[in-house]
Amino acid sequence: MKNAVVSQNISVLNSLLRGRRADIVGVVGPQTVAIYASSQALTSRNGQWILTLAANLLARMAPIVGHVYLEMEEDLLLMKPAPMLDGTTIGQSILGLASEISCGVAFSVCKPDEQKVDLRISVGRSGPKSQVQAASNGWLAFLNRNVEPGSNENPVGAYVAACLAVCEAFKYLLENLRLDSALKRPVFFHEGIQFSAFNYSVNQPEAKNPALPSEVKVGPLLVAGVGSGGSAAILTLSAIPGIKGPFALVDPDEIIGRNLHRYPFAIQQHADQAVKKVRIAAEFLGCDSGQECLVKDTTYEACAEELRQRGFLDLVVATVHTGTARRRIQRDLPRVLLDGAVTENGEAVVRRVFFGESACMGCFYPQTSIYDETKVMAQALGLQVSEVQELMGSNGRFNADQVHRISERIDAPPIVGERWGDWRQKCAKLPLFVENRSTEVPAAFVTAIAGVLIAGEVLKERAFPQAVLKSYYVLDTLGRFCPAYPYLRRPSEDCDICGDPDALEVYRKRYCL
Repeated sequence: MKNAVVSQNISVLNSLLRGRRADIVGVVGPQTVAIYASSQALTSRNGQWILTLAANLLARMAPIVGHVYLEMEEDLLLMKPAPMLDGTTIGQSILGLASEISCGVAFSVCKPDEQKVDLRISVGRSGPKSQVQAASNGWLAFLNRNVEPGSNENPVGAYVAACLAVCEAFKYLLENLRLDSALKRPVFFHEGIQFSAFNYSVNQPEAKNPALPSEVKVGPLLVAGVGSGGSAAILTLSAIPGIKGPFALVDPDEIIGRNLHRYPFAIQQHADQAVKKVRIAAEFLGCDSGQECLVKDTTYEACAEELRQRGFLDLVVATVHTGTARRRIQRDLPRVLLDGAVTENGEAVVRRVFFGESACMGCFYPQTSIYDETKVMAQALGLQVSEVQELMGSNGRFNADQVHRISERIDAPPIVGERWGDWRQKCAKLPLFVENRSTEVPAAFVTAIAGVLIAGEVLKERAFPQAVLKSYYVLDTLGRFCPAYPYLRRPSEDCDICGDPDALEVYRKRYCL
């Protein structure tokens, strides 16, 4: 595990140091995408959820996407809850959202097949010349099955379907631009998939698909880190009718413009005003209208004792920036820890830790590998190891001297005052290698699907405990879906956290195991 982590970071650093970066605008040509939604699909909440999240993600994909047409036979009334949307009708609401996101993608409403487009996504049964089709029913997401959304309402399945559809569209768009080979990895197009967000099965005819209860009490729930994955989890939970807390939200960061594409719950105004991410998350979860909510715009370490005393270590979502931060939370021994991550190859990873029974964050991020990472990073950037450790551990801001030293080493340094995670994280972009130069394209669907699946795990933990993830699951968004059930990884024998007998004893006594 240590060697894998070190090798991965050396590879990433070599990419950073690979000479001058290509100008992405000069590499791609903006494509025109249509989203066709049948009237039948739009009379279901599932169909509206798919359409709205797909439009939300496409709005953040400039310059790959330049224009999106909403093809609707009729503009039907918007059903609530509909996170991010404020309007009377679906089309009106999506146009308003796209203008607020303001990431450079234009939106229009038109009749089916009225405009010439490069690619068409259908919500519900396929429209004219559709390359991609999406639907859902409860926990089940359908890609290219040519079916209508079902009546079992669940935003988890719907949002997974939206992410898969946008990902499939992304692959077609790269192929149109003759850039699919620039990903430097195999890309697989799906002819027809039924994916279960309940147990991660693929094309299982009798997949379990229980309905959500009328009221879902997911609290006490702590979300530490409201970044790209965490914001998608919050967005998903906020779409559930009858969702209940209490919630605790912890993140010191604010929204910044250059990373707006990463946060599906944020708009341009949030970036202009440098709004704290936890403030946006609290609004989505109804903390201003009766929900019990503890909001901390600081680091986890700064409020860890208060969180423990108030009972927020029962169920913890740790969508934080670094392995160091994940290890810090794990050392406080939450009863259940959920974690989401992505790789630079387009894989979404969901993990669940039941301490002592499955691999913990110490197993996934050994202390030795993190130290080796800081050494490699410090050497590449021209910083001291202690500086990198501080920046990584606290998601700190770069000062002018650090930026100056880094600028002498790499082509794309941070800016003064930028946080480590905002500069270092590439989790909502995919690298392209064109003419021996590297560039990146926005791919928020990768982090979004990880966050949506984490929200599903939160729901299962409280309402369907028999179905919770046993250890971890990896979904390759650009390749084939693994038809097997999720992986079970046992604790590492040499783990310095869950391998500590004293920590195991404290955990068992704390939760009466």
